[in-house]
Amino acid sequence: MAAKRRVVYYHRAVLFTITWMSLLQNHHVVHSADTSPDKEKIALNILFQKSMKMEELNWNPNTSTACSWPGVTCDNNNRVKYLRLPGKAFIGQIPENTIGLLTKLRELSLRFNKFSGQLPSDFSNLTLLRSLNLHNNTFSGHFPLVITKLTNLQTLDISANRFSGNIPCAIQDMPLLKRLRLENNRFTGNLPGLHFLRSVNFSVANNNITGSVPTTLSKLPLEAFAGNPLLCGEPLSSPCIYKINQSYFSISEYCSPLTPQPIPTLAKIAMPGGGALYLLLFIIILLCPVRRKQLPPPSTRDLQGSMGFEGKNKLVIFPENNHRSGSSWAKGLTAADVMSASVMDPRLAKGKIGTSYKVELLVTDRVLVVKNLMDPEAVVSGELDFADKMEFLGKIRHDNVMPLRGYCIYKEEYLMIYDFIPGGSLYDCLHGNGFDLDWESRKRIALGAARGLAHLHKEKKLVHGNIKSSNILLHGEYPVALDAYVADFGLTATPPTSYYGPETTTTVATNIKSDVYAFGVLLLELLTGKSADDRNLVQEMQSSVTAEGGANDDEILDSRVMIQYDEKKKMSMVCLLQIAKQCTHEVADERPKMEKVARMIENIHDMNNMNREDEIGNGLAGPVEEMSHEVCEDSLLHPGTPPPPDFTP
Repeated sequence: MAAKRRVVYYHRAVLFTITWMSLLQNHHVVHSADTSPDKEKIALNILFQKSMKMEELNWNPNTSTACSWPGVTCDNNNRVKYLRLPGKAFIGQIPENTIGLLTKLRELSLRFNKFSGQLPSDFSNLTLLRSLNLHNNTFSGHFPLVITKLTNLQTLDISANRFSGNIPCAIQDMPLLKRLRLENNRFTGNLPGLHFLRSVNFSVANNNITGSVPTTLSKLPLEAFAGNPLLCGEPLSSPCIYKINQSYFSISEYCSPLTPQPIPTLAKIAMPGGGALYLLLFIIILLCPVRRKQLPPPSTRDLQGSMGFEGKNKLVIFPENNHRSGSSWAKGLTAADVMSASVMDPRLAKGKIGTSYKVELLVTDRVLVVKNLMDPEAVVSGELDFADKMEFLGKIRHDNVMPLRGYCIYKEEYLMIYDFIPGGSLYDCLHGNGFDLDWESRKRIALGAARGLAHLHKEKKLVHGNIKSSNILLHGEYPVALDAYVADFGLTATPPTSYYGPETTTTVATNIKSDVYAFGVLLLELLTGKSADDRNLVQEMQSSVTAEGGANDDEILDSRVMIQYDEKKKMSMVCLLQIAKQCTHEVADERPKMEKVARMIENIHDMNNMNREDEIGNGLAGPVEEMSHEVCEDSLLHPGTPPPPDFTP
C-alpha cells in the first residue's frame, strides 16, 4: 500500500508541475533568449550599420549565416561563439537585440572603437561569456551592473572609457574573474574591500578614487592604484592621515567574503511570485525517496557513464608511474583549489588549443602547469568524451613523453594538469632568451624527441599532430644531462603549416607520416638555429643543393655551433641533415618510421667514436663533406644493426 500511495503522489506531482508550467508560459515567462543562426545574422547586420568602416568589415549579407564574416567565429551549430571587432570605427550606443541575442557567445572584443552610452540590458543573456573587452571606447554612466550577472566571466576590461561613480561590491558576483581592468576612467568614491577567489590582474589606476586601499587589496602591486591622488595606504607610498581631511581619508567599505561554492541552478530560474519557491520545495521533498532509489551508491556514481561536456566539478590526479597508490602531493586537493589558490597567473603560453598557466600549490609546494582549454570539444574525437580521452592520455608513460598528471572540470572550465618544467621549450633556447645549446645537447634533444614520438606512434598508435619546437620541453641538467619531453600530444589542433608536409591541409587530418615530416623540420631547426615560423626550412635546404648533387652544408648549419671547427662534429651534423632530408621527403610513403629515425640518430653517436686512423685505413679519409655524406648513407640511412638495448620506443 505504501508503494502504491507513493506512485499516486508522484503522478499528482507531475500533473501539478505540468499545470503550473503551462500557467507560467501563458504569462510569457522567458528564461533565456530563444535565438537561431538566422536571428543572430539579423542582429549582427543591425550592429553592422553602426560602423563607419563598413567596407573594411567585409560582411556579406547574402551568406546563409554570419559564420564566414571576418571577426565572427561559430560553433558546430553555426551559433556565434567568438565576436572580435577591434578598431572597426563603431560609433554610438550598442542597440538592444543585437549582441544581447548571441546567447552562445564566449568571447566579445570591441576594443578601440567609439561605442558610447551604457550597455544594453540584454547583455544579461550572455551567460556563457568568458571574456569581455571594451577597452578604449567612450562608454559612460555608472559601473554597468548588467555585467555582474555574467557569472562565468574570467576577463573583464572596461579601461579607457568614461565610466563614473562608485565601484560596487557586486563585482564579486563574478567569482571566476582573473583579469579586472578598470583604469583610465572617472570612478570616484572609496574603493570597496573586494574579495577574489583567485589572484587577479587588477587595476584602478588613473581614476578619482579617494580614501584608503582596503587590506583585501593591499598586496597588489603599486601600479594597480597609481594616478589616484587622494588614495592612500599600502602599497602606495602615501600613508593615511585621517586628521587632515576626514572626508577624503575615510575607511573603505568591506564587501562580504566569497565562498567558492557554485550557485545552484534552481536558484537562477526566474519565476514570478513566492509560490514558485514553495512549488520547487514541494516537488523536491516529494521526489527525494524516488530519486534515492534510482541513483547508484556515491562510491560508484562518479565512475559510471559518460560525463560529456555537462559534468559537475571534478578533479582527477593520475597516480605516479601508473601505480594504484595514487599521488601523495594531491591528497586533499579539490577542483576549487586548482581554480583559486594562486592559479592562472602568470600566463606561460597561449596557443590554438588553450592557454597555459604556471600554478603554485601553496599547500604542497608543488609547481604545475594548467592548460585551460579554449574549446574542449575540439580535443575529443570519435565516441570518446573528455574524461575518457584524459584517462587514455594519463596512462601514457615514457622517459621522453611529457606525462599528463591529471585533469579538472570546474563549471565550464576544462583543464589539463602537467608538471612545470623550468628548462622551458626548445623554441625558447634556440630563438628566445634561453641558453645557447651546444652540439651534444642538440643531438641528445633530437634523440629524446625521436624516441618519445616513436613511442606514441608504435606503442600507443597515436598521432601527435602538432610537432614543433615549442612543444619540445627540456628537462635535466645542462649541458651534461639535458633531455627532451614531447608535449601537447593527443590534442586535436590545426597543424602548423610551417612544420607539416605538403599533403597536410586544414581539411586533411594529420597522420604518422605527416608527424615524421614535422620532425624533419624540427631537425632542420636544431641544425640551422633558424625558426620555422617565419621561413620554409625545407625549401632553404633544397636550394642549397649544388649542381653536382652535393650540398653547401656550411650555408645550412648553425654558425654558433660551428665556431670551433671539428671534423667529427661536422660529420655528425651532416648525418643528421641527411636524416632530416629523408623525413621531409615529398612523397609520404618514402619517409621512414620514427623508430627507424631514432635508431639512425642513435648510430650517429657510435659513428662519432670512430678513430681517424680507422677512417684512413678504410679509405674513408678525404674532404670532410665527401667522407661524411658517404658514411651517413652507408652506415645510418640503411642501418643493419639492431637498436641499442637501452632504447625502448
